[in-house]
Amino acid sequence: MAVVPAASPFFTPDAIPRTNDLAPHLYRVLALLRVWDWSQLWPRWSPDLVHGYGYPVFNFFPALSHMSVALPAQAGLPIPAAYRLVVFLQYWLAAAGAYWFGRTLFNGIGGWLGALAYVYSPYFLYDVGVRGSLPETQALVFLPFLTLALWRAAQGSRRWTAALPFLFAGMFLSHYPVTYQSLLILGLWLLWLAWRWGWRALVGPAVGLFLGVGLTAFFWLPALAEIAATQAEISISQGYGIAQNFLWLRELFAAPMLPADPALLNPPVVRPLPLVALLVAAAGLLWGWRRLDQAQRWLATGWGGLLLLAIWLITPASAFVWNAIPLLDQTLYPWRLLGVISWLALGLVAAGTSRLAAVRGGGWLAAALSTLFIVVATPWLFLPQEPFPENPTLSHLVAFEAPPYFIGTTTLGEFLPHTVAELPDTTALRQELTHTSNPDRLVECAQTDQQCASPDPLDAVYTATLAQPATWTYRQFYFPGWQAQLDGQPWPLYASDPHGLIQVDLPAGAHTLHLYWGTTPARRAGALISWLALLAGMPAFFLFLAPRLPKPTRSSPAPSLALSRLTPLACGGAALLAWLLVAHVDSPLRMFRLTPTGVWGAPATNPIDFAGELRLLAAELPPSLPDASQTIHLDTYWQAQRPIGVIYDFGVHLVDENGLVWNTPDTYRPRDWRFIGSAPWPLDGYRLEPFELRLLDGAPPDLYQVQMGLVRRDTGQTVAAHPIGAVRLLRPANGDAPLEEGLQPLTPPPTAAGLTLLGSRLDRREARPGDPARVALLWQVAGAAANQFTLSLTAADGRMVWQLTRSIAPQYEPEQWRVGDRLRSETVLRFPAGLPSGIYSWQAQWASQPPIPVGAVTIAAPDRSFTPPPVAIETNASLGNVAELLGADVTRQADSLQLRLVWRSLAETAVSYRVFVHLRDAAGQIVAQSDAEPAAWSRPTTGWLPDEIILDDHQLTLPPDLPPGAYTLLVGLYDPTTAARLHLPDGDDAVFLQTVTLP
Repeated sequence: MAVVPAASPFFTPDAIPRTNDLAPHLYRVLALLRVWDWSQLWPRWSPDLVHGYGYPVFNFFPALSHMSVALPAQAGLPIPAAYRLVVFLQYWLAAAGAYWFGRTLFNGIGGWLGALAYVYSPYFLYDVGVRGSLPETQALVFLPFLTLALWRAAQGSRRWTAALPFLFAGMFLSHYPVTYQSLLILGLWLLWLAWRWGWRALVGPAVGLFLGVGLTAFFWLPALAEIAATQAEISISQGYGIAQNFLWLRELFAAPMLPADPALLNPPVVRPLPLVALLVAAAGLLWGWRRLDQAQRWLATGWGGLLLLAIWLITPASAFVWNAIPLLDQTLYPWRLLGVISWLALGLVAAGTSRLAAVRGGGWLAAALSTLFIVVATPWLFLPQEPFPENPTLSHLVAFEAPPYFIGTTTLGEFLPHTVAELPDTTALRQELTHTSNPDRLVECAQTDQQCASPDPLDAVYTATLAQPATWTYRQFYFPGWQAQLDGQPWPLYASDPHGLIQVDLPAGAHTLHLYWGTTPARRAGALISWLALLAGMPAFFLFLAPRLPKPTRSSPAPSLALSRLTPLACGGAALLAWLLVAHVDSPLRMFRLTPTGVWGAPATNPIDFAGELRLLAAELPPSLPDASQTIHLDTYWQAQRPIGVIYDFGVHLVDENGLVWNTPDTYRPRDWRFIGSAPWPLDGYRLEPFELRLLDGAPPDLYQVQMGLVRRDTGQTVAAHPIGAVRLLRPANGDAPLEEGLQPLTPPPTAAGLTLLGSRLDRREARPGDPARVALLWQVAGAAANQFTLSLTAADGRMVWQLTRSIAPQYEPEQWRVGDRLRSETVLRFPAGLPSGIYSWQAQWASQPPIPVGAVTIAAPDRSFTPPPVAIETNASLGNVAELLGADVTRQADSLQLRLVWRSLAETAVSYRVFVHLRDAAGQIVAQSDAEPAAWSRPTTGWLPDEIILDDHQLTLPPDLPPGAYTLLVGLYDPTTAARLHLPDGDDAVFLQTVTLP
């Protein structure tokens, strides 16, 4: 009854909690069931993954947890229903194991409260409801049982020593990284016990673990031997290594977002310590320390020390330990040790609360503590949901995979064979998988007279008569274990280049080809070791049988009869009542925060419409920033206004009053951001999109506007942009931090009149006349200084072609400057339209300092013409005072219109106008268009000289379903910044070229 609240989020019909990994694990269960149909009891290869080309995920990721779901699914339950059943059993078994452990070492009340502290620990709930890590959760279920077995084996129990190998195997084959990390702490715990009891106490645990390692050799030995045949290194390069996954102490003490809101699709991810459990344990131990016997004190002391060690191992300070212990860094996430910390907290809670059995009212206090454990777990008990098919099929699995990264139910495709340099086109096989349960994998099946459609892709037999030698391709990736026989004799296979598919060279004649998934030397050796360990362990297990529930230790006080009857009912009832109250009554712990006008608790702002697609409900950012070295944290809340059919990204910029962007170009996300992908935009929920904005090195004090843009990922087009707030920077950065990436240092940095020029950055090294340029200079205050410098552009012969004197920081007066301040000047200009080709030098000068070269740029001037060519269509239409469209040539192709526009420049301009070409129907609707800078983006209008002739080619692709009729061809110029068009003398904003009759 007490675990019902924990499992409650998993019983929503037609949905599952929106987690990182749950859907991939459920689809992995589907792949497992498919492999079972082909008589592969413990699978290593799934032929259905990667759109039917196969994937060795089960060779490197143990499948025991997936089997726990597959078994009830095989019996007839839908996969989601089977998973819900398994989740409830996992919670119940974890609580039962924790209770058993606590009761054995202390008493029933200590065991009960320790069990609740364990299953309601933040990490256990995070692992189930946020990560959706079915395998790791199952390993945490085994952890209390394994610990109890080690304890009893150390005491000399033959029964528990016999059970220990199987408990270890169950945990290891559920999730070996958690097992490996846990054994580091459990090993130290055993050494602690051996120091107390004598070194003979290690014999039973050592024998049991040794046999357990042997039992699992069939898995770990091939995994270690064959990992080199995969692309596993990609996980480290993509940020999945230990270096990126340590936690700082502030993160271990972080609080979850309150109130919990089921409508929020991605509340922040926090992985804190079980602080409430540790506080309860500390209070109980301080109160009851004298009443504990010496053995229990010894245990609590050891657990406390191991707890501190485990916390330290999660922090970056322990990196050298992770790099020194073999294979430990391959467990990837140091924060997995929070599972072990939850177990240590269980023991400490059991120790600290065991004395409640001997005090008046202890049962009711236990009920209150039970309620406390559940109430503080509220943020993990009300989870956002996402739809999941009740009966997933291969078509769902195919649609779920997204090559090249999210394939094979893994994020990065890290188990792809290393021979796969490039993924093949999966379109054909993907469609076959969608429409048939078992497509033939042989490419040549339709080209020869061999027997096709082998019912088992892992054991396929083909017959054929070949007139000449041929190479056959089997649509599975080559990997150790694939074998072939030709006419009953072994036959070589190899991997195709670059797709890594199985290929076999066949001689001419009549042949029978047998392609099958076999074994390898490493798998045979591992299986042999496991069989030997099983033969050694099974007789002992059956001889001593499974251990029975032990009675409380003699040192624990016997509970009174009244207490033993009332405590379970009171604790369970109080826990269930607390959950029902929180679940149905809005409170600071749980409520729906989404309102018609925004988000409750967020700053009250008017929602902003972004192109009718998304609505910005609220934005939270600090009004000021102490100095430029700090990070600006921005939280934005978004809701879809209608079903979203494209993928959007967000662009965030800090801009000054001149429109210059002052944040670094990379978009940073805080570590607690919960990524949920781009597609989920349910209309009844909302998303939190947080950003961390980092100012450019040397950003001066100023008021910066925050601009938010909505960008289509497929086209890169910004469909809408709005200011959403402002931040005032109070001080510049100060000190000697390394230069920002991209800034070129000056060596040695010149100093004059209290200013040191540290470095420079040019936005381009090559340019054309009329192109924009941005020159950044980073200064540092060395003393009293003036707020001015001169930037010039000098030709190779020393001739100055451009010069500007300006302030370094217009909004930051020199009297406010401090020694060590870093100030950045950003100068934006356009190269003169008449600038000839050559190499030019940028130079900076201030006070009495001679000009300092800060960079160079190569100008490539275009070939210019001032003689117009003949045109078929003459227009002679002037657009503003910028350009005259002299005419055009239009050529009709089968599916397009080819245009050559001829422009005459009327004057130099500072605006880079774009050309639009529209083909419109009789109703004025655009049916085809081109939109670009002139001459395929190579001749911006800012580089035109007066009377220059510019040839500008465009292509209009005609839609294949365009109906016959008369269409109008129009041309014009517009400012891309304001969208304002240039007008003809008669006021029109487009030049009519001709009427096009189609077809």
